[in-house]
Formats: sequence, C-alpha cells, structure tokens
Amino acid sequence: LKEAIYVPKEIEAIEDNDVNVRVTGTLQEVVSERLLIRKCPNCGNNVGDIEIDGENTCDFCGESFDEPRTTIMIPTTLVDDTGEIGITFFDNLVEDLLEMPKDEIVSIVNDDPGALDGKIEDLEGITVEVIANVSYDEYNEVRKLNPRKILQKYY
Repeated sequence: LKEAIYVPKEIEAIEDNDVNVRVTGTLQEVVSERLLIRKCPNCGNNVGDIEIDGENTCDFCGESFDEPRTTIMIPTTLVDDTGEIGITFFDNLVEDLLEMPKDEIVSIVNDDPGALDGKIEDLEGITVEVIANVSYDEYNEVRKLNPRKILQKYY
C-alpha cells in the first residue's frame, strides 16, 4: 500500500508538480545561517532585527507586536546516484532532524546565534527517506522538494 500511495522515485525521474513521492538521498550542502525566520504575527511578512521581549513594529503593515512568529528552517541538497535536488525542511521536520523541540531550538539560537551550527553541519552526509511534493521554481528554473514527512534517517 505504501508503494502505491507514496511512489518511490529517483531524483532524475522527478517531474514538475509530482505529489507524494518517496525519495531517498544523502543530505549535502546543509545551510545553517538562516535557521530562524521571524515573521510578523499580523501580516506574515519577514521582520528584520527585533527586540526579544520588547515591543516591535512591522515595517510592512505597521502593526505592533510583542513576539514575532518564528519558523525554523534548514535548506539543503538531496543527492542520490541519479542527481541532486534542493530540499528545505521546516518546523516539525527540523525538530525531527535535530532531535530537539522547536522551543528549545529557538531559545538556544536567541541566546547564541551560532550555537547549533555544529549540530546542523553534522546532518551533512546522513541519508533520509522523505515523502515530498515537488515544485518548480520559475525564477531559478529548478525543481525543489517540499518535504512533508521524514520516513527514515540513516547515519
């Protein structure tokens, strides 16, 4: 049943707008610089530098807020014998990769922005099996994977 619902594909066989494909590959070029993305809780636009535990104003909508909405993100490249494709893990999938809850990740990075760089760099070279949707980035003219679930991790 898993094979029928989540079709396994090699990277070279991935097509634009594939849905629920199962892809296995090795993580390479793991990026740790923008682990936290802070967004205005009112309009959802990215906010720049903010005061932690202070009042902030969104440059886009002009609304004030105490705490931004925080998203955690790890962009990387997934590689198999047939090719490579960009993949970005968000929130609960980053929690799975780092084996830490989101609030702990956010707290650590707020205290020391580079504290998790080593842990993130350790993800380089691990093999993951994911269920993902495929999107086509028209600006960069590349396919990207939008992972929905991590089925397995192999160290």
